[in-house]
Amino acid sequence: MRFVGGAYDRQENWSRLLRYIGHWDILGYGLLAVEELETGRYVGDLGVARFERGLGDDFDNSPEAGWLIAESASGLGYATEGVAAVMEWYERFFGWSRFVCMIDPANEASLRVAAKIGFKPYREALNRGHPVLLHERMPAFPSGAE
Repeated sequence: MRFVGGAYDRQENWSRLLRYIGHWDILGYGLLAVEELETGRYVGDLGVARFERGLGDDFDNSPEAGWLIAESASGLGYATEGVAAVMEWYERFFGWSRFVCMIDPANEASLRVAAKIGFKPYREALNRGHPVLLHERMPAFPSGAE
């Protein structure tokens, strides 16, 4: 949470929940809750969204991958495996796509996740006054397809 502004209060959590529901209802995709299979404990969320951040057409016009995993569940592959699976699902239903993501330059764990699933940094930006690195992952066409 330290890279996204700290813990959210009740009002922000409610607003986030409504945004997540709205994504699924209006766009047919969005973020998913991540629960540990063994314990049923909620450990974060991940998925693909459209947040209209105002970072430019090279960012806002592409589906944005995102992940937020509790520190206690960090390093277990939830973000890497989950986001890769969601992007694969998205491309099956909506077609091949360039994906983007936004990462705080100090968030080494998320930078590693992004690299593992094929994201490459393409420019720096400010999001709500904070520096971020914008990343992209180009479509992975199946062999023989163009």
